[in-house]
Amino acid sequence: MSEANPHTTKIPIFIPMQSYWTLTPDEQAAWVLEFTRIHMAFTPDETEAREAAILDHQLPAIFLPPDPGDLVTGRFHYPPLAFTPQPAGDRGGFAYVYDPKKFEDLKSSLEDQALVQRLEEAEMYWKQNDTGQQTRLAYPPEIAELLPSDNWTGEPGIGFPLLRMSGSHLDYGKLMEKGIPGLRKEIGQYSTTHPGSAPLFRAMESALTSLEKVITFHEQHMRKLAKTAQSKAQEQAASKLTEALSSIGTNRPQTLLEGIQLFYLYCLCAGSNNFGRMDDYLAPLYARDISNGAITRDQAVNYFVHLWKLVNFREIIYDGRVIVGGMGRHHPREADELALVILDSVAISADVLPQLTLRMHNGIDPRLKKKAFDLIAGGNPYPMLYNDEVNVPSAMNAFKIDKETAKDCIPFGCGEYVLYRKSFGTPSGVINLTKALEVTLHNGEDPVGPRSLGVPEANSIDINTFDDLWKAYTINLEAYIHALAVQEKIEYEQAGNAAPFLFFSMLFDSCIERGKPVFGGGIDHLGGTLETYGNTNTSDALLAIRNIVFRDQECTLDELVRALDNNFEGHARLRKQLLDQPKYGNDIDEADEMLVKVHDHVCLATMAQAEKVGLDSYLVVNINNSANTIFGKYTAASADGRLAGTSLANGNTPHMGMDQNGATALLNSIVKPSTRFHAGASQNFKLSREMLAKYRDQTVDLIDTYFAKGGAQLMITAVNRGDLEKAMEHPEAYPNLLVRVGGFSARFVELDREIQLEILQRTLY
Repeated sequence: MSEANPHTTKIPIFIPMQSYWTLTPDEQAAWVLEFTRIHMAFTPDETEAREAAILDHQLPAIFLPPDPGDLVTGRFHYPPLAFTPQPAGDRGGFAYVYDPKKFEDLKSSLEDQALVQRLEEAEMYWKQNDTGQQTRLAYPPEIAELLPSDNWTGEPGIGFPLLRMSGSHLDYGKLMEKGIPGLRKEIGQYSTTHPGSAPLFRAMESALTSLEKVITFHEQHMRKLAKTAQSKAQEQAASKLTEALSSIGTNRPQTLLEGIQLFYLYCLCAGSNNFGRMDDYLAPLYARDISNGAITRDQAVNYFVHLWKLVNFREIIYDGRVIVGGMGRHHPREADELALVILDSVAISADVLPQLTLRMHNGIDPRLKKKAFDLIAGGNPYPMLYNDEVNVPSAMNAFKIDKETAKDCIPFGCGEYVLYRKSFGTPSGVINLTKALEVTLHNGEDPVGPRSLGVPEANSIDINTFDDLWKAYTINLEAYIHALAVQEKIEYEQAGNAAPFLFFSMLFDSCIERGKPVFGGGIDHLGGTLETYGNTNTSDALLAIRNIVFRDQECTLDELVRALDNNFEGHARLRKQLLDQPKYGNDIDEADEMLVKVHDHVCLATMAQAEKVGLDSYLVVNINNSANTIFGKYTAASADGRLAGTSLANGNTPHMGMDQNGATALLNSIVKPSTRFHAGASQNFKLSREMLAKYRDQTVDLIDTYFAKGGAQLMITAVNRGDLEKAMEHPEAYPNLLVRVGGFSARFVELDREIQLEILQRTLY
């Protein structure tokens, strides 16, 4: 600590084993003020010690006490201040995160005005020292001009930054093998070979002590619950969990329950939202328990059902990925048995999370495949199906890696790929291709918003031919792609400047070995991803303009723009002509070739940014969640015939209802865009349950053929005809109707009406 800093009072190490959420408002305010004091007490060069001290204050305080009946435990909420890679939901932030709403709620609950004033002083400090704000202040002027806001849900624009460190899949296999004692031993070994990294290693030791406190917190509460249990079964469950918690604090996991519990508490302390190749890293523990009769298969299923309750409590609907199956597992035979258990647990849970992902390949255990289709036929949106035969070689090309490394390429969040344990690729930007075309057609003016968009080089082009239009569009789009790549690099730099992210750094390959934190040179592969939206609408619109304006000369470009500005009012004939043009998703070469042109351009232009800005990779993800609907609200009518304010197409799929030539034609179109230079694309496929019930073998054959022809991924929603309409009319009768939105699933009746309509309008096969 710096002696020149007036806030260098010795920070107490001891934290009472009390939850923030059980404190009085005055005590909560004191907790927030102490968090602030700790942060202020360190200089910018003391990031390791600062994070360790903050974690010691934050953990276990953010946790809620366990519930009676818990078979697995771990629930938390973030207070008004937190250290986290990303908060839940749409709110941005990473590292040191300040929540204005929670601050306001806390202040309004206080009667002591002097305490309110102290909180307001702390709030002024955090408005400048929140890491997201620090990131914005680091933008060069030209980037700040193109990206003036990150309010992508509330205002129009072509591109927006996303402030988060998203997408961590930590090496829980290492955690299972070593446990806390083994991690301490490894840190100690490398401390002798990297003496210059002593502050980092001391901070890691401190973080493990904080994790031990979290374990003890839960153990003490479970011990109390065992004494006050209302039934013998509840007492036995609480006692068993107490024993497991007691063991994992000092030993590596020996049972499946211990493995699940240690993994999940570590995950929560790290703030990680995705759960890796779970069937593989827990497989040895499950196999041992089964072989020695310690548990039954049904008991194992029940552990996972309870784990999914905890996962859903977190409300991380865009994340929560669990990966089973696939090439490259260390324990394939045992992992297949556990994968079947996990599939059964998801069938029982029937909830929004986890986002269960099945990696399929030519050597897949047929039992896994059968059970997967059983779940889907029953109306479960899980598992999502991924094709290793396509994705492994695609990852080799996109990430420039060898085959063995590519076998560990797995999706997170809404479907972005990362290299398990080896890479970070947070999606820190969103871009609306349809908006870029709209602005290009208006010479830089935004017909929806109050300000000009695009860049002068593009907006000054006289558009007399389709090639002129394409050139202006691509210049505009590439300006935002570059700006978002620069912002991604700056975001990583700010993350590294702010903190070592200790829990991440202990479970990502090479960080301990190099004596460097994850965002400070420790990780093997530091990449980024850019979420794209409106790809399909843009390609369909460009084809319609090329044909109607420049080829057939049915109208002038000015006449088309006027029709778009009027949302086609008074231009019904022109809109019909636009709608009648060939559309992507019908296996029509003309339409699909334009989609490939748009796709190749955005993917390759994005890929080229990595070397320019200093990342190992920078790749498109065309995953689309509800953002296609949100962006659609701020996008005018488009030349594909889409009306103003309505949803854009979802992922790598046709605009809703535009696929009219059948399921085979749809899947034939979907395989045409290359998978070799992006980091994920989602394909939503809405099937009737009748089709899966009556024509199960034919449907499976259709999907097998799709994968054989190059299909990378498929997300299937199976619903009865009419259920969605009935659920909109009588939501109380359909509380458990699950649907695949895009990169996440949801209860249909809980979605905004605009998103419900978008799903309803998708073609049902």
